[in-house]
Amino acid sequence: MLGIEQFIRLQTPQPPLGETPCCLAADFDAAYFNPAFFDAYDIHCPDNIARAANKRQAEYFAGRWLAAKVMENFGIRNFKLSADTRGCPQWPEGLLGSLSHGDDHVQCCVGERKHFRAIGIDVQALITEDAARKLQMRILSSAERDLLAQSELPLNTAVAMSFSAKESIYKAIYPIVRRYFGYRSAELIAIDEAQQSLRFRLDAELTELPGCPAEVSLSYHCQPERLRTTLLLKTGS
Repeated sequence: MLGIEQFIRLQTPQPPLGETPCCLAADFDAAYFNPAFFDAYDIHCPDNIARAANKRQAEYFAGRWLAAKVMENFGIRNFKLSADTRGCPQWPEGLLGSLSHGDDHVQCCVGERKHFRAIGIDVQALITEDAARKLQMRILSSAERDLLAQSELPLNTAVAMSFSAKESIYKAIYPIVRRYFGYRSAELIAIDEAQQSLRFRLDAELTELPGCPAEVSLSYHCQPERLRTTLLLKTGS
């Protein structure tokens, strides 16, 4: 079997299972990616990925390889993780989860359906203040911008975090509502910097759909090179 030690390296240990999801992260280097990894590690490569650039293939493989590592902790091996037309991963029966990758980093979080009914994670690289000013006008309402301005967070961190949180919300809520929705469908209504949490209100077009919550809370974690947001919606909530 082809070795991938130079290509990808796990960064976080596995946590306990049960009511805690299993979340792993890894760094990878596309320069060391080999398309033969797909066959060597029995990971399905869709036609659109096979036709994609080397970097996109590397990102896709890294995500599926990491997902396989996570699923092994639930006793599931050799599962072909496919995706629907919206790119939503189709997890094995009894599990649900979320994937996120950017540049040279990938994360995967999976939990048991008996404990969770939605999971969404997103990893984002930090952006410049100039990029943040432009992005906030596209994804945030004036009320959201005012709320962020009242926080102690730097503008670039606050906007990137809000963008990431809305991506996590989409990944978690789309499998419930099965309907596309944009950034303005989730409105930031509270920030708790001490607890590193965010609260969002979902709009009426979503909340009128079966199973969709009216509000959701996410955790965030900032590092020098990137930030991560996580939405865990427990069963019964």
